[in-house]
Amino acid sequence: MKLTDADKKFLATHITPNMPRPVFDGTMKVSNPFTSETIETTPQIATLVKMIQDLSYNDFNPRMLDKWGCKSTNCVSKFDRARMIVMKLDRNVYYKVID
Repeated sequence: MKLTDADKKFLATHITPNMPRPVFDGTMKVSNPFTSETIETTPQIATLVKMIQDLSYNDFNPRMLDKWGCKSTNCVSKFDRARMIVMKLDRNVYYKVID
């Protein structure tokens, strides 16, 4: 699936600033804390996964909302957008780590 302009803006606004520094072209491991399944992916997708996990596993804690640039009025839509971008970019990560 192709990223929309809104997806690209979301990545630039919320994901790129939170990516590990220095940004590199290698891979990072992400895991599902419930199944312990681990998979390698790009730093961008790993950061998306981190956002999704931070928000959902901390019950949308205000500190996590601030970290990811969310407001209480739009956090669910940003959470959903992050999930859909992972699905668009790497379905394997989505099904093994997110879903």
